[in-house]
Amino acid sequence: MKNILKLLSTTMVVAISISTYGINNVYATQNEEVIAGDNPIVIDDFLIEAQGVDIPTNTVTLSSVGSKMNFSGSSSWSYLYSSNLFTGASQIEYRFDNQLNKKLTVTLYKKGSLSKVSTITVPANSAAGGFINLTSSSKYYFKFSGGNDNGTDFYGYIIRKK
Repeated sequence: MKNILKLLSTTMVVAISISTYGINNVYATQNEEVIAGDNPIVIDDFLIEAQGVDIPTNTVTLSSVGSKMNFSGSSSWSYLYSSNLFTGASQIEYRFDNQLNKKLTVTLYKKGSLSKVSTITVPANSAAGGFINLTSSSKYYFKFSGGNDNGTDFYGYIIRKK
């Protein structure tokens, strides 16, 4: 009986936590080099990583033209960040598909700077794409937000063009 009560109370705490704080995920997939601190890790298969509301610390090098990172994520109440910083590209092509009835704002930041490199607004239930010029030696990351504490539900990618 005590075990059943423990199980029920644990289940209720988890359910309340999920409904209160939401579920926050961003997944990035790629076949590139990941640098964690000073230790490079070569990924031969897809890298799938859950990410919440923290600025990323690991770096992915988009080492050749055509290198691609895929993103998908959902949040019931907060903004999300990409799973990794990325570097190595002087131009990227992007596409983001918004699955919600509210706009999605995708903001590109350069690591170490609070100024925005680019802001992409994706209307409700639609997609946006284009190109962004970068400095290949700098590290960048994306912030995904629904605005006014609205959630997000999206997928998309970036491809190194230059």
